[in-house]
Amino acid sequence: MRILLCVREDLSSWWALHGLLPHLAGHQLAIAQSSMAAERFADLHELAGVPEVDDVLAALWLNDVLPYEVLFPSLARHPEAAGPMAAPQRLASAYGAAVRTVTDINTGADLAWVAAFAPDVLVSLGFGQILRPQVVALPPLGCFNTHPGDLPRYAGLFCPVRAVLAGEESLVCTLHRMDHGIDTGPVVSRARVPVDRARSIAWHYEQVYLAGMPLVHELVSGLSSGAPVRQQTQASGARSYGGCLDLEEVAALHARGMRLAQRRDFLHHLRAFTTAEPGGAAEDLRTELTRRWQAWLSTLAPAARGLLDELISPEELLPQGRMRTVAPDSARMAVHEVG
Repeated sequence: MRILLCVREDLSSWWALHGLLPHLAGHQLAIAQSSMAAERFADLHELAGVPEVDDVLAALWLNDVLPYEVLFPSLARHPEAAGPMAAPQRLASAYGAAVRTVTDINTGADLAWVAAFAPDVLVSLGFGQILRPQVVALPPLGCFNTHPGDLPRYAGLFCPVRAVLAGEESLVCTLHRMDHGIDTGPVVSRARVPVDRARSIAWHYEQVYLAGMPLVHELVSGLSSGAPVRQQTQASGARSYGGCLDLEEVAALHARGMRLAQRRDFLHHLRAFTTAEPGGAAEDLRTELTRRWQAWLSTLAPAARGLLDELISPEELLPQGRMRTVAPDSARMAVHEVG
């Protein structure tokens, strides 16, 4: 089959893809990436110094900007310093997948690229762009979304935050067929992961998306064999839709002892993309990382620059003598529920 995977340019989505792509070997793949981190930084960095804003900036930096604006471009220039986890272009090449960063998948050249690929099925993994009817109609086998919330109760944005604030003890990844609404299509399957209040929301996002990868694998296997997709219409009366996260909700999260982001939830993953071996390759990468790091931070307000400089340093991504990291085994991450 021809499978189009739509992902966001963030570490959580790409880590989940590492768990999924080995199960899609033999299919023709294309990957559409969306990015929104830079514009969010532009809106917030001058407000740094407010605890809730600082938490949002830390999450954007560690999950979005640092990997995609600093680390991955540096590795593209110095591939000899790559570690056991593959950055986007290397991973895509290993599976023969075309990769495109799309501004708006519904129009212009981005839509033409999708139409030219002619996918049999489309799967969204935290993509961040709403698919309009002209895209939804393209794949004959349908469009499916891995939604980080228990539909229909948690529709919309930032569902793990809202679920934690509501006192849920587990979070849900819902695989559903996409229709012309937002998170309204029939549910195919669900997977649950327990809430760990010692970890960040960003860590929970990763666990939720990892939990969804076996669901996608099962879906693709069924479609490949011609089996009908078992699905269940959502109960409209139980639907609750959440929009953008506000700072009051971030403050409520802090009052419960949790954060949107913690450096310990990212450092281990970021290191996995770089070599553990000392030598010239690591030093060349360190130089490139530092250059890109400083260039990006120089565009920010002083308070934001100081916050992110203290959060993590380029040198921490290339420590010597550390243990290598293995790819995640998403099959062990969750209890599997078929809807």
